[in-house]
Amino acid sequence: MLSFDDQDSNQSIENDDALRFLLESVLKAADVSNRLLLFDKVRRKRAFRVQILSKIRIDKKKEIQQKLKLYVEANESNKLDCLSQSCQYV
Repeated sequence: MLSFDDQDSNQSIENDDALRFLLESVLKAADVSNRLLLFDKVRRKRAFRVQILSKIRIDKKKEIQQKLKLYVEANESNKLDCLSQSCQYV
């Protein structure tokens, strides 16, 4: 399923859950910065992929695939071929 313009509200919910999960077990203030770095590492590429996919138009498939390559791990590049109505990758 492709993401669309209202995907940002879903991202907010995901970010909230991810932050809650990462921070709920923090016992020392010094650990907060490490957890926030982990959050950034985990969420940044996904956020970029969702933003790019939310701009898909039928005539822009190749352009979108090129942009997505920046935010997809090397072992996941086969998932870029799924830009169709049945795409499940984000």
